[in-house]
Amino acid sequence: MADMAPLAVRIEADGDRPSIILSGKADCANVSHVVAVLEQVADHDSKCVSLDLQGLESLDTSALQGFAKGLEAFKDHNCKLHLTRTSNAVRDVLDRHHLWDMFCLCQECSNDCTPETCPGADSSWDLDVFTLCAVIGNIRQARLRVGQMACRAGFDDEAISDILVAVGEAVTNAVKYGSKELENPTFTVSCIATSERFCVSVSDSGIGFDPVDVLSFEDALFLEHGRGIYCMRALMDEVTFHFGSGTTVRMVKNRSKQPV
Repeated sequence: MADMAPLAVRIEADGDRPSIILSGKADCANVSHVVAVLEQVADHDSKCVSLDLQGLESLDTSALQGFAKGLEAFKDHNCKLHLTRTSNAVRDVLDRHHLWDMFCLCQECSNDCTPETCPGADSSWDLDVFTLCAVIGNIRQARLRVGQMACRAGFDDEAISDILVAVGEAVTNAVKYGSKELENPTFTVSCIATSERFCVSVSDSGIGFDPVDVLSFEDALFLEHGRGIYCMRALMDEVTFHFGSGTTVRMVKNRSKQPV
């Protein structure tokens, strides 16, 4: 592990405008340091705080839950994180788990606004990230936790039912086919609810597949397996797959059809 760059967190200030800069590699063993710094800054600043992730070489899936805790500290303290730069590796993680909604992404950020006055920051998001052992019994646990969040987010029963069926299919695939070569395989679920949509991602460490090679619906109709992807696509508004360092299926349910 000698080639592992240690995680470094530093705070710089331009006048009274703080900037948090992360570099190295973030994993479950050191992400608590990131959380502590984020919470410390949130305690002392009520405006925009810049976050620079250009030097962060990796954000391990196992560290996502802790990282999310630090981001929620900003929301709870009515602060805003302006994401200035990211590395390619971190951009891939944010894409996989649809975490962009938690940041202000304005190219020109005044750094003196609050979440309520910033046009690029949605402070109404709710986030949950969890990792479970890849066993059949945890499929129900994952569905229950996602369903609780969708309920808190105000989705109606029909939409929640659609989300739960799709999540169940994705988690079942992760348990049955993902990480089978590992001794103690796990899967990670992240879900974020905003004023516009509910996004849920299911990740494992499997080698994945090519969605182009999936059988047609007619060919798969009478098979015992193979219809999960069709269920996900029929029930959710968006379904995408990401491969490399594991397999992630990302699903989106838009709120546009939900009652106000």
